[in-house]
Amino acid sequence: MNNRNITPWIAAFFALALSVACEPLNDLVDEPDINEDPCQSANGPAPVDGIWVITGNGQRTECSNDDLNNDFSLASNGNLVVKQDDDTLSLNGTIDGFSFTGTVDGICVNFTTIEETNGPDLSYSWSGKVNSDGSITGTFTGTGPSDCASNGSFTAIVQ
Repeated sequence: MNNRNITPWIAAFFALALSVACEPLNDLVDEPDINEDPCQSANGPAPVDGIWVITGNGQRTECSNDDLNNDFSLASNGNLVVKQDDDTLSLNGTIDGFSFTGTVDGICVNFTTIEETNGPDLSYSWSGKVNSDGSITGTFTGTGPSDCASNGSFTAIVQ
């Protein structure tokens, strides 16, 4: 065989090898079902009851007090003891001037906090997902203080 005859055979061999080698990879890759609810990747509501420590970072805008239009950090004042009844979340006990309600849908967690202040209440809506380590990460939006609009990201360590 001369070099001219070998080249087409090598090209044909590699084309055949690639088509055979790549075929099984297609079977290994799960295409996401666009109709599947991402919250339902767990069987029933994920267990998130326990002691929560929430931290996060956000931005305040549209405040009536311009000094509050800025980035901010947040941390729960002490630990929140969260009780879970199937898909419903609440505090285990009460905290004066503070309310907490929420739901769990598979790995998706949504909750609302309201803190009474001397001015308008601080109200936040939180939306996150449970991670493999049991923590919850997500985003929040809210109002207050000083009529501010707030948004940002958070982590809740669940112990």
